[in-house]
Amino acid sequence: MKFEMNAWNAMALTLICLLMLAVVLEPSARGEVTASEGGTPEVGQAPPTTLVTGGVVINEVYPNPVGREPDGEWIELYNGGATNVSLYGWYLGDDVNATGNVKEGSYIFPQGTVIEAGGYLIVAVNGTAFYEAYGFYPDVEMMNTTDAVPDMIRVGNKFMLNNDGDDLHLFSPDGSEVDAVWYGTGGAMGKDGAARRPGEGESIERTQPGLDTDDPSSDFTVRSTPTPSGITVPELGGLWLIPLIAVLVVIYLFRRM
Repeated sequence: MKFEMNAWNAMALTLICLLMLAVVLEPSARGEVTASEGGTPEVGQAPPTTLVTGGVVINEVYPNPVGREPDGEWIELYNGGATNVSLYGWYLGDDVNATGNVKEGSYIFPQGTVIEAGGYLIVAVNGTAFYEAYGFYPDVEMMNTTDAVPDMIRVGNKFMLNNDGDDLHLFSPDGSEVDAVWYGTGGAMGKDGAARRPGEGESIERTQPGLDTDDPSSDFTVRSTPTPSGITVPELGGLWLIPLIAVLVVIYLFRRM
């Protein structure tokens, strides 16, 4: 049977390619857990033990960037509450202490820093480097590299996350710990409960925004493509080959017309 390629057949094949791509990109089609409103897991997953329902948490960490360090490092916060939260006076750093006996990095959020309800906030080490990597500026930066980004106030040593493992802490203005995340060797927190160590160019991110069982090993997953500010980039694995092969077939048939 001879296949005749015409405009209608080409359109049909193109539509098939688009449908195949949509299936690959759809999380539920791949059996992934997706975050719905209120943080309830889908795809038959049991609800987590504890959910932060009104608190600010460390949502994603990029500790091992490609290129110069620590300039490319950044941290994403998420506000799971129903109201905006002022972060003025809050502390963020890789030391178990906010103030006092601070041996590692510790920074205070400047006045005017607000994370919106259900929103994300990016803390970059170097705001200019972040812009060059992602095309938009972070909300605050630790280094003073550009007037376009407010500067964090340094109260400890310089901030630098260890590639093999470290711990990251968020404190309220009175020094009370709001959230903590540790990965790999775990830094001062140790290996118990640590999230898996990300490789170069990878980040660790909560499996659902706001999910917090105080166990990073279960709350966090490694992302091969970091997603600052909640930008969703699907992890396709080998499935990306399906639409690619289909597109190549269409191109070949067009050339035969």
